[in-house]
Amino acid sequence: MEPEQRNRPYIDKERIISAQNISLTLGENEILRDVNLEISNIEFPGSGAYGQVNTLLGPSGVGKSQLARVLAGLVEAQSGEVLIGESGIPVKAGNVGVVFQNYILFEHRTVMGNLRIAARLAGVPKTEIDDRCNEMLEGFGLMSKASSYPSELSGGQRQRIAIAQQLLRQTEIIIMDEPLSGLDEGSKYDALRTIRKAANLFERNTFIVITHDRSILPISDDVWVMGHEIDEKGKALPGARIVERFDMLDLDLSEALNPHVASSPSFLGFDEKIRGLLIDLKRRADSLH
Repeated sequence: MEPEQRNRPYIDKERIISAQNISLTLGENEILRDVNLEISNIEFPGSGAYGQVNTLLGPSGVGKSQLARVLAGLVEAQSGEVLIGESGIPVKAGNVGVVFQNYILFEHRTVMGNLRIAARLAGVPKTEIDDRCNEMLEGFGLMSKASSYPSELSGGQRQRIAIAQQLLRQTEIIIMDEPLSGLDEGSKYDALRTIRKAANLFERNTFIVITHDRSILPISDDVWVMGHEIDEKGKALPGARIVERFDMLDLDLSEALNPHVASSPSFLGFDEKIRGLLIDLKRRADSLH
């Protein structure tokens, strides 16, 4: 079942981040080939600007994490550029927040201590640090854990603290690398709720979630599918690209417009389509090895 295209419920505003003709080779392996994507701040008429979740979806091993590092300014591509903001400032390490799978925290510091360090490094005035940290704890439902140490937290709670650290840095763009990896269904649900809530905390928040897991789809506002293209003979070409883009808001398949979208027939049909696409892309990737 194909999702029905509808009139866009929002308008694009200024550019948040764009990747233009990104190509990356590591050793003799062509990882990325002419990758292009652009994410803009969006606004619902009458409702104002809107924090968003953008998903970079693809099978394991196609270069998603390498693209994430290029987007964050942690790896320099051989060609192309990543630009931040409407003025097009070339990305540098630190411009973009990154939350890795292991949610790195200072184990000898309490939750509040971890957040204070992040706020201090971000240049938050001393008189405002505790207020800002308490705002984050309240927003993520972790006020009761302020005096706890990371070892006393669940994986989902560690994730929330790691996201809060990035938000305290006043980073509008946050990349999350495989945040659902290794989680059971209940923990996945909690993680997804955290990401969606964090995106909604501030109107310019832009999350870019790197994953192979289709569980992310209902909370996504935009889905970019990454994989290998094929030539006229059906042979996979080296160097992954963006092969499909799905505007979930435009297709009325985002929880932002319908909290129960995941159980709708149109979404279930779309999810099956994506499953088939990922299987095909995995076959293409495997044929190159």
